[in-house]
Formats: sequence, C-alpha cells, structure tokens
Amino acid sequence: MSNIIITGKDLTLEQIAAICRGHAKIELAEEAKQNIIESRKVVDDLVAEEKVVYGITTGFGKFSDVAISKDECRQLQKNLIMSHSC
Repeated sequence: MSNIIITGKDLTLEQIAAICRGHAKIELAEEAKQNIIESRKVVDDLVAEEKVVYGITTGFGKFSDVAISKDECRQLQKNLIMSHSC
C-alpha cells in the first residue's frame, strides 16, 4: 500500500480505516505543513500580544473569564491535549 498523504482537505473514512486497522503509512503534504506553521504563528502572535482569546489566553468553560499568562499558555494547551487523550 502506498502512503496516504494528509492534506487537511480530503481524508476519507476508507483512508482512516486503512491507517487505523491496516497500519497504512501517512505523510503530511507540504501545503498541510505550511498551514500548520501559519496557524501556529497566529496563535503565537495572539499570546505575544496578550489578546483575550477563549481557550488560548483564557481558561475553558466556567474559567473562560480567567486570564492565562504568557508563561502558562503552553502548559494550558499541553494539559488540554493530555485531558482529551485520556
């Protein structure tokens, strides 16, 4: 089986099954890599400018009015990924 190229636009259920069940190899398209880099820059700029953005520079849910410092933003996002992984 050839690699499944992830573009961020056209992943099918069959491809997901091949990845999960068939252990198909995946790779990111260059366009997808560039989109990730650009998206990351947007988030980094929001944090650097101390803009109020739900879930990035604030807490979540009932903590949405709690400001998160620049230093704590990275830990907040790590905690979010960890909690959703469980």
